[in-house]
Amino acid sequence: MQCCRNHEKQEETRARKKQQTKILLYEVHRGEKKQARWKNGKLQLTHRVGDDEAGVEKGWKGEWIEVGNEWRKKIIGMAQNALFPTSVTEDYWTYSFWRALQRVSGGMLSVYSTQSMLQAVGVGSKKALPTSAALNWVLKDGFGKLGKLGVGTFYGSNFDANLKQAKFASSVLYMSCVGLEILTRRFPGQFLLLAGIANAGKGVGLTTSLATQPAFNKSFALEENIASISAKGQVQTTLADMVGLAGAIGVARLAKQSPLLTSAVPYLAFPLLSTLDLYCIHRSVKSIHLKTVNLGRGGIIVGHWVDHGQVLDASKVSSAEGLWGPSKVDNGYLPLRISSIRKVVNDPDHLHDLMEKSKGKQYIFAYKDKGLGCPELNLVLKQGAQFSDIMEALLRAAYLRRLLNPSLHGNNAHSTPRVDLEHAFARSQLLGETHVEGLLQQMSAEQWQTNKFLLGSNGQRRLICDVDGPL
Repeated sequence: MQCCRNHEKQEETRARKKQQTKILLYEVHRGEKKQARWKNGKLQLTHRVGDDEAGVEKGWKGEWIEVGNEWRKKIIGMAQNALFPTSVTEDYWTYSFWRALQRVSGGMLSVYSTQSMLQAVGVGSKKALPTSAALNWVLKDGFGKLGKLGVGTFYGSNFDANLKQAKFASSVLYMSCVGLEILTRRFPGQFLLLAGIANAGKGVGLTTSLATQPAFNKSFALEENIASISAKGQVQTTLADMVGLAGAIGVARLAKQSPLLTSAVPYLAFPLLSTLDLYCIHRSVKSIHLKTVNLGRGGIIVGHWVDHGQVLDASKVSSAEGLWGPSKVDNGYLPLRISSIRKVVNDPDHLHDLMEKSKGKQYIFAYKDKGLGCPELNLVLKQGAQFSDIMEALLRAAYLRRLLNPSLHGNNAHSTPRVDLEHAFARSQLLGETHVEGLLQQMSAEQWQTNKFLLGSNGQRRLICDVDGPL
């Protein structure tokens, strides 16, 4: 009886503290700060952090103005994110101005040169045909520009965190678009549609390739010689292109005696050459040993550490790292998601519990049951989260998976008993806190870069927590 009374008193005290404590949450993403507020039973993010709190009633006109201001801020934020990077030196802006001006003039000259070349080679005898052909060609190139603009705007922030995956995926897309270009000969009436789609896809592929290559070059450099590596790479690709051009000319000369064979060569060569191209891309990307840490590589490192007590070097992690689809951290049993606070909490009591459990931590670690036997782990990063905090969270996730599912231990599965969720959470937290320092020391010894954890745009969200005293 005394135990029950003590338990009831603890629950009453906890409930009283919740009522007397006011938690102010703000989420910062891409330089934009929003307040998390309860509305219609859901936690939502809003720009309104002032007058609304006092319960000021707004008329319909004021609400429309407020909606317009929110949309204006969103459009300005999207434009800034699409056009301007963050954390750059002062000379970047001067360089960008002159480069933009040069690209405008160059783009205009490209239109005129395309029309002139088509007229020079005698495309038709009527004046309207060269103009129409030039227009179709320019529109086709315009789709390519849109592809480049789209990938840079919506996916550019994710390239650093997923260099290899972006490179390989863009190569597959590029090769598919080459196939579409070959089909334009079979369907000349659909030239603009097929060539436009192909050029848009190729624009995506080229932009991704150009964006990721400097990071690969940086990983190759043993000293400050990135420019030299880039220059030598251009020489190598130019020579390879010349060899390929010579080979295509040689095949064309051999097949010129048969018009049917000449027409069939592109369709016969595409499956063979595209397969060879993608195989070489796969091998070349797998051979790059990046020493930066993202979720995929971090999950591989942590998983091997938990099972064997050792940190893999970059070459072994490269062999285990996938190039297609989600990484092991994002897939499989208990996947780990970096989330916004509004997608994690269910109600105010749940929010208070999570805040209480995350005291002293620079992250919120939560278990979420999505139903249908598909639970997941959610990680919300606070403003001060560092590399060590994210690695500790990955450690906790790895230990939690093995405590809840002993089969993940491999050979040790029979000696590891299954535990309940609450005990597993407490145990995994203790193990993560205990072993994170040893993990970081071994990672430094294996020359992993432990100064910054590479995260995509969603992982750049940061939570600011202000807890007020009694109301």
